[in-house]
Amino acid sequence: MAKNFTLKEIASQMGVSISTISKVLNDKPGISEKTKEKILEAIKKYNYIPNASARSLVTSKTKIIATIGKKREHRISSEDYYHRSLMAVEEELKERSYHIISISLTEDEMNNPADLLFIREHRCDGFILRGPSIKPRFILYLKSLNYPIILFGNELRETEIDCVVCQDTKGSYKATKHLLEIGRASCRER
Repeated sequence: MAKNFTLKEIASQMGVSISTISKVLNDKPGISEKTKEKILEAIKKYNYIPNASARSLVTSKTKIIATIGKKREHRISSEDYYHRSLMAVEEELKERSYHIISISLTEDEMNNPADLLFIREHRCDGFILRGPSIKPRFILYLKSLNYPIILFGNELRETEIDCVVCQDTKGSYKATKHLLEIGRASCRER
């Protein structure tokens, strides 16, 4: 496997400053097209991969979204639904250069969110909170810290927190109505 070069090493090889390469990587003005092309070629040639930790220091972004659910001893039927749905979310996040991590919390951890290190240290840029077992107190605590939040399979009606929920009752009604409209009074009819 080829060695991954640092910005410092690439700058030294090319005879330019680190800030010049940084400007090219961040699409900042002040660099000629010819220099941009040479730098972009060198970045490819030297297999440069940005240091996520260093970038996080500069941008204050981790590029990580955490999904949080309640820790369970036994598998529940809705886990497959959440898993399949989160696979689609993960694909969308990848398109935007984000990563997704999954966290399962105990009842005690959910009751004491201020004690959770990953929250206190701002290790995530936002949260997807899965399932109705996530307590309102926990949700509101994260919201008070100004984290972007999406509730998945849950909603807090008295807030303006974005949510994704299935409308089971409405869906069942529509399906039943459709079956009756096409003359299927019984599901056994063919």
